[in-house]
Amino acid sequence: MEDVYAALAMSLHDLYTGCERILLRLISNIDGGIPKSKKWHLELLRQATLPISEIRGPILSDKENYEFLSELRGLRHVIRNVYVYRLKRENLLRFGKLAVEFYPRFK
Repeated sequence: MEDVYAALAMSLHDLYTGCERILLRLISNIDGGIPKSKKWHLELLRQATLPISEIRGPILSDKENYEFLSELRGLRHVIRNVYVYRLKRENLLRFGKLAVEFYPRFK
């Protein structure tokens, strides 16, 4: 059963990194640059919520999408730096349920 939770954790990690790559490409191409600080992951999400006058509206216009991606960003960090087995199963299941609701909105 632990393998199922490890697979869910890695799938959530992959979901975040895939969304982040999409945001990086959009912001780099449309806005002309991406954040360069140590907190660039967080700044990228914030930048995606802002409209750029006469160029584009917010990429993440849904507050729930921003909040979910921000939480996944934190989970990604934990998955990369802590053993997956230390993650609480109920948190992974909650994230999994939220991911199913999130994906159609992000797409």
